[in-house]
Amino acid sequence: MRYNIENHYLYRDKLLKEIPNILHDVYDALEEKGYKAIDQMIGYFGSGDPSYITMHNNARLIIRHVNREDIFKAMLRSYLDKENQEMSDILRYVYNALEEKGYDAIDHIVEYLFYNNPAFITMRNNARNIIQHVNRDDIFEVLLRSYLGKPKEENKT
Repeated sequence: MRYNIENHYLYRDKLLKEIPNILHDVYDALEEKGYKAIDQMIGYFGSGDPSYITMHNNARLIIRHVNREDIFKAMLRSYLDKENQEMSDILRYVYNALEEKGYDAIDHIVEYLFYNNPAFITMRNNARNIIQHVNRDDIFEVLLRSYLGKPKEENKT
């Protein structure tokens, strides 16, 4: 049987629409097992190492069906559509600088986050310098919390 490329794209499109459900299911599975779900998911997104995700409720299998870059593109688009988000000024500034240069800004920001390579960010308007002053894991956390609707817990002292 020959591989049907049309079915591949239909399957991929369906998976992309399921990203919110996938992330919520993985988050819930991690919480059920007693993990700090956000920290574990940040570890997975930053490294690509699936051992950050529990096998409980098939969470590891489920999240690996979707490309990490596709997940982050969805989260970044969602984040930039929202108003009054922490760190939004920096990400919007970098996004606009990339757009002004004619780049696909979402792709370039995601590539920067995954490969931690500043070459993906334009030097126009000092955008590269600005984004490099923000911890990459902090960006992952803000995007993930915003997408999942999970506010950061206050330190209890």
